[in-house]
Amino acid sequence: MARAAIPILRTQLRGRMAIHGGPQLVRLLEELGPKIADKHLRAAVKAGLQPMLEAAKAEAPVDTGRLKETLIAQVSKKKGQIVGRVRPRRITAKMRAKIKLKGRASAPLYDAFYAGFTNYGTKFQPPQRWMNRAFARTRTEAVETFLAVLKPAVEADVRALRQTPTTGA
Repeated sequence: MARAAIPILRTQLRGRMAIHGGPQLVRLLEELGPKIADKHLRAAVKAGLQPMLEAAKAEAPVDTGRLKETLIAQVSKKKGQIVGRVRPRRITAKMRAKIKLKGRASAPLYDAFYAGFTNYGTKFQPPQRWMNRAFARTRTEAVETFLAVLKPAVEADVRALRQTPTTGA
């Protein structure tokens, strides 16, 4: 059976944390199968990213407010691993046109490409390290939230799977 994906929570600006579940949790995820396991892992990673997102928005430097407004939590799968990121939203020309057509005033029509400049600094600007502080401050809370969402969901699905009678041919 395929191994369960190892979820990774990270901030776009180079913070990284891998979460390796205990052997029992990994065994339960493998028992569910890759499709259902990925569904639960994605939901748990998304929940684990929320404290990081809130902290990043609180720590973000405010000049115009665009940086705070464009920060998002994103979950994807890369190289067999579930990856969660807190990063600024990137708005392409195609997306901008769609937003204007739909008349959505709440969606920002810009992106904060300068997030890395404010966090790491430039030749002319000292680093502010706001994303690093947010990541460090919420690391344990993110893991606790992740596990609090994942364990009950996986255990309930495994219980239901074990109670379902299998039909053999």
